[in-house]
Formats: sequence, structure tokens, C-alpha cells
Amino acid sequence: MIGAVTALAVLTGCGGTNASTTRTTPVANINVPGASSGEISIYASVPLEGAAANPSLANAMQLALEQSGGLADKAPVRLVLLDETNANGTSSTAAVAATARAAAADHSTVAFLGPYTSGDTAIVLPILNRAGILEVAPTATYGGLTSTLADPAEPAKYYPTGRRTFARVVPADGAQAAAQVSYQRTSGCTHVFVLDDGTLYGRGLATAFARDARTAGLTVVATRVVSTGGRDYGSTAATVAGSADCVLFAGEPAAGVAALFGALHAAGPELKIFGTDALATEAFAASLGSAQAVTYLTGPNLDPSLYGDAGQAFYESYAVRFGGPPDSSAIFGFEAMNAVLSAIDAAGSTSRAAVVDAFFNINNRVSPLGTYSISADGDTTLDRYGSFRVVDDGLQFDILLPTSLGSAG
Repeated sequence: MIGAVTALAVLTGCGGTNASTTRTTPVANINVPGASSGEISIYASVPLEGAAANPSLANAMQLALEQSGGLADKAPVRLVLLDETNANGTSSTAAVAATARAAAADHSTVAFLGPYTSGDTAIVLPILNRAGILEVAPTATYGGLTSTLADPAEPAKYYPTGRRTFARVVPADGAQAAAQVSYQRTSGCTHVFVLDDGTLYGRGLATAFARDARTAGLTVVATRVVSTGGRDYGSTAATVAGSADCVLFAGEPAAGVAALFGALHAAGPELKIFGTDALATEAFAASLGSAQAVTYLTGPNLDPSLYGDAGQAFYESYAVRFGGPPDSSAIFGFEAMNAVLSAIDAAGSTSRAAVVDAFFNINNRVSPLGTYSISADGDTTLDRYGSFRVVDDGLQFDILLPTSLGSAG
């Protein structure tokens, strides 16, 4: 049975913020209040319940809109936050697709931010593409959404109209794969066992990493899909520990991943365990137990001190507005909203087609993340990745990683 979905409509106009909440069930019947006359809507799909809840991402989008005065191209802007999770805190194809259909059916919609994961993005992208709506990803990094990775049908199958309408402000996984290679080489790895969870995100990263690792001279012992819904990983761990000095797990923080890391550490106490950005959260770090000491993570977010003045201003204003620091993905949500608002201004129009064109024309934009452009495929030119160690149940920034194989140490 499909659970309920929460539609949180945050209405932000010039001169203040008024919030209202609408809860609807079942998921197929999301009912968002209609926009006021002259008002335009930006929809955002964000996980707001359960273990994957990310209120910081939603807060950062709201903060960007507030700082703009709630206007774009002189029109009042309404941010509609749709919870992509079910009542049990997990997403489903039906719940995620419903967020896209709600946005597509609303004639005031000019842009869509999200969803949170690459797999969910693959679900909503064709729906929004048919409606001609700009979709901007603050967190979805799967390379196949914008270029061909392993499936020759990608990325064309996500664009039924033949026109690109998806872009992202977060670096794609090609940069993360190279960063992982750099991190593992500087950490002394020679033989790497690659595990992934079988998701679009996990498979894509594992494929890109294995390709780059071999190019860089690392020995890829084997690649294997591992279920993250189990509890007993003894056999897998023994195989890995007996053949490699390092292991990469590419995947999402499902319930069994901490147990997998624990089994790997028990089977090979000296084995270095690498994880990708989806795992670079305080909650996952705190779940690792003794495996914390041998866990190495990568992510596109950097230590706040490595961002320029605009990035520092974001962290300061967020803490003032919401009473504490944001999580790692929030700065990408902040920039996604700001870039969309700027594109609407640059378009000089609130037509969907004009907004898409303006976003893809972004060139040398100065932002809290750094200066970037958007490629014809929809990717950002930003490629910085950081690394993190797990210390005392939390994340500690380690080093800034090169994302060019030629510069890997």
C-alpha cells in the first residue's frame, strides 16, 4: 500500500513569508493550493521524513527565496515543497512520480528542484521534460542523466522531447570517481575490491571508478553487487579481505550498509573502507562503531573555510535564520534556487522554454560554490571534491581531492 505524501507549500512574497501546510492521501492525489494571480511556482522534491529526511536542503531553498525578496522577473514566487518520502520515511516510484505530475499539472510552474537521489531523478525527468519544465538537481550526481555511461540508451531515454531540460549545480559522478582514485592512491591502496548496491547511483559510480582506477594503475580485484537489506555479510567480507587492501562501496545509506562496513572491518582490521558521498552524513558516521577508524568518504561539499565570501555568507545567514549550521547538501540547494531565480530574471519572461534557455546559458556565474558555467549537456563546470574521515561519531574534513587522473598522487 502506498503511504501518504506531504505537500508543504511555502509561499514567499515580497515583504515577508507566509507558510501553509497541506497533507494529502493517497499519494496519487496531491492537492496543492492554486497560485495567486500573477504568481509563479517553483516546486521542490525533498525527503522530509524518516532516516533520509533532509530539512536543511529545504531550508536553504527557502532562505535563497527569502533573500531574493520573493520575486523573480518582478513576479512573486511560490516555493512548493513536496515530500518525496512515504509515511515510513522511504521513497517509492509512485510517490516520486506524483511530485513531478503535480508540478507538471500546475500552469504556474516554471522550475523544479530535485529530487534528492539519482534514481528518483530518473523517474521524474521524463515527466518534467514532456511538460517543458526546467529541472535543476542540487544532489543527483549520476552521470547517465546527462551523458552516456554504460547504457547506450542514456541519456536520450530521459528526454522524450529530444530537448535538454535537466541541469545540475553539483558535480557529476565522473568527478567523484576520479576523486576516489586520487584518495585511494594517496592512502596507499594497490588492490581494490569494488562493491555497489545495484542502484542507478551505485552502479554508475562503481563503473566509472573501476574504469578510472585501471587507467591510474590500481588493480581492481573484482566488482560485485551486494544487497544492503541483509544482516550477514561474513562471506562477502572474507572474500574482500582475503584479496584486497582497500574496498570501495558505492551506494546509498540503506539499513544494512553499516553492518557491511562492520563485517569488512572484522574480517580485515587493516582493510581501508571507502564510501561515496551518499554516505557522507553525520547519521551514517555515528552508526559505524569500530569501523569508523578505517572509513574514508568523499563528497562534493567542502569544509566551509574553503568556500569564498559568498559561501561564508551562506553559512552565516543560515545559522542566523535557522538557529544552527546546515548539513552538507544545503549549500547546493541554496545555489540551485538562486541560479533558477537568476535564470528567470535573465529570461525576462516566466515562460518555461525561456527559463530553460536562460539556465543553459549560464556562463561564469559567481556563486557560493565558486564560479561555474552550465554545459550543453546540463552539467556544471565545477568539479571540486573533498574527503572526510569519521572521528568520534562525526565527519571531519580531510583534504581537497584532485579530480584529474593526471594529478592523482
